[in-house]
Amino acid sequence: MNVIGKVLLGIGIIVFIVIVISVLNSNPSPETLNSNSSNQNHYNNYDSDSRTIQSDSLDYKETSVEPQCHPSYSGACLNPNASDYDCARGSGNGPYYTGKVSVIGPDVFDLDRDRDGWGCE
Repeated sequence: MNVIGKVLLGIGIIVFIVIVISVLNSNPSPETLNSNSSNQNHYNNYDSDSRTIQSDSLDYKETSVEPQCHPSYSGACLNPNASDYDCARGSGNGPYYTGKVSVIGPDVFDLDRDRDGWGCE
């Protein structure tokens, strides 16, 4: 094979690689993924409560790295999914403990025994 043939072969290989990479990096449109949507309009609905974006053919779920704190307590972040909280210096058996907190909602963990708005005081 002469030099011109080797150069043309090299160019052909490079073009083939570029085409393969562009095909692999392309994202199919929702119309491609959903064959029944050819005559439908595509609208995304955003539900701010569940932080979910929904479309006709795809669902995306946002995740948050922020801790979710119980809305009834302020001054400390209490896990709303905990089975029980007790005061850190008290005689409770846990499994979770907290220091002084302001009770701003229903006292589901019964931390404000004297009902003055402060728990574990």
